[in-house]
Amino acid sequence: MKKIISIAGGTGFIGKFLTENLIKNNFSVKILSRNIKKFEKVFPDYKSKNIEPIYWDDNSDLFQLSEQIKGSESIINLSGVNVSEKRWDDNFKKRLYDSRINSTNLLVDVISKMTKKPESFISISGVGYYGNRLDEKLDENSSSGNDFLAMLVKDWEKASHKANEFGVRTVNLRTGIVLEKNNGALKELIRPFKFFAGGYISPGTQYMSFIHIDDLTDMFLFCIENKNISGVLNAVSPEPVTNKEFSKSLAKAINKPCIFIIPGFALKILVGEFADSLTGGQRVYPTAAMKNNFKFRFPELKSALNNLLK
Repeated sequence: MKKIISIAGGTGFIGKFLTENLIKNNFSVKILSRNIKKFEKVFPDYKSKNIEPIYWDDNSDLFQLSEQIKGSESIINLSGVNVSEKRWDDNFKKRLYDSRINSTNLLVDVISKMTKKPESFISISGVGYYGNRLDEKLDENSSSGNDFLAMLVKDWEKASHKANEFGVRTVNLRTGIVLEKNNGALKELIRPFKFFAGGYISPGTQYMSFIHIDDLTDMFLFCIENKNISGVLNAVSPEPVTNKEFSKSLAKAINKPCIFIIPGFALKILVGEFADSLTGGQRVYPTAAMKNNFKFRFPELKSALNNLLK
C-alpha cells in the first residue's frame, strides 16, 4: 500500500514539482487547496496519478479535515503568499504574515485532532530568517535578523514547532532562491536579460543563496524518509554566490550581456521594503543537510543554470 503525503499549499510551483517527485517515488498525495479550479489546472491528470484534492480554508472544520487526511505519513506545509507578488505596503505585509502563520496554526490544530498522528510535519520557511548579513557565513546555528521578514520567518517556524507537543517530528526547510526555468525568481531574473537590459543589483557584493528545484524536492523526500532528522535545515546550495556573480553566470548561460547596475533606490520604488532583502542578502550554508549526508544534484550555480537553461 502506498504511503500518503498531504501537502498544504501544493498548487504553487514548488508543490507541483514536489508532488511529481513524490508520485515518481511511489507515494500517493493529498493536496489541501483553497482553490479547487486552480488545483485541476495544475494537476489535470490527478485522477490517474493518485493525487486527491481536499478543499480547506481558515473556517474549515478541524475534525472533518483530520478525517480527510488520516493515514498521512507526513504533512507538508507550503502555504503562504509569494513575497514578490506585489509592492510591500502595510496591507500586503499583513497578508504575507497571516497567510503563513494562520495556515500553520490551522495545520497544527488539525494534527491535534488526528487519532493517528503523522510521523512528520515538514514546514517550509526561508533564509530571510537571518536578516541582511552581507558576507557573513551563516548556518542553522546563526542568530536571526530583526527586520520584518526575519521576524515573520521566526514566528512562522515557532508556529510549526507546536506540532512537537503532539509527538510529531517537525522539520523546517529554510529555502533560498528556488531555481526553475518557468517559475519563481529565475523567470523574473531572466526577463530583463532577454531585452538586453540585464545587470546586477547594487552593490553586487550581497550574497544569494539558491537551490535547484530538483534538489529542493529531493530534500523534502530526504526529510520524510530519514526519521532522525528534525529541526531546521537550510535548503540551499553549498556554494552561495554574490549577486554580481549570479547575474554574470545567468547572462553567460543565456548568451546575453550583463552591463547594467540596478541602484537600490530604484528597487525601493518598485517593490518597497522588500528591496532591503534584495540589496542585503544572506550567505547561507546547508550545514545540517551535509552532516546528514544529503547529496545535491546541482551544488554549483553553473551546473544548476546549465541544467535549467541549456
